[in-house]
Amino acid sequence: MSATAWDGGPLPEGEALRAALLDDAQRPRLVRAGVVDPHVAQAADAWVQPLLFDPDPRARAVGLQVAHAGGSRMHARPVAQALVERAQAFVGVPDPLHPGQTLGQSALRYLVAVPGPGHSAARAGLAAALAHAELRLEAWRALADEDPAVLLPHVGDLLAQAPELAEPVGTRFALVHTAHVEAACLAVAGLPEVTRRAFGQAVEKHLKRIFQVKRWVACRRILLGK
Repeated sequence: MSATAWDGGPLPEGEALRAALLDDAQRPRLVRAGVVDPHVAQAADAWVQPLLFDPDPRARAVGLQVAHAGGSRMHARPVAQALVERAQAFVGVPDPLHPGQTLGQSALRYLVAVPGPGHSAARAGLAAALAHAELRLEAWRALADEDPAVLLPHVGDLLAQAPELAEPVGTRFALVHTAHVEAACLAVAGLPEVTRRAFGQAVEKHLKRIFQVKRWVACRRILLGK
């Protein structure tokens, strides 16, 4: 189906297309057209990066909506770049198109759902998201099996924010990231005792299962001082 047959007129070009994407009356029609018409999709996609770096939060929201609606991995790099380089323009900034959600959350959900955590550019954005409380839990879930060097700096903040995750996080470091479990213990050593004990119980259980008793003894000293 051509763009002309879809919308009853020629596809806007250049700044006219940008204006149409920002127009609440025209944007849904253009987004729907992009799903079935590659010409429309290509034209709209060309505006994603400029919109993401626009000073107007509403323009940034539209850029994210177009990226997500198109389901294209091609926007992983600019979305991740926006989170890394311009976090202040996304984190904590309400998304005008999704009440109750921030632009940072909208960007993160694109990175998780479309390119996926395994995409190299998406990983950079997800790693940056770990530094922000409003994004940390979802970013952690997406990156839990990734390079522990990315995860370790945020373990303490994660469990301070969500102490109920002490057991699953301890389990993951004991079984998946075993070589880094002592570093993880150091990261949580300053947290309340109840959190340290929950973390330590999981670490103890699983390190003993895989015959890493000496490693557990070292972890116990770090967590409990004995």
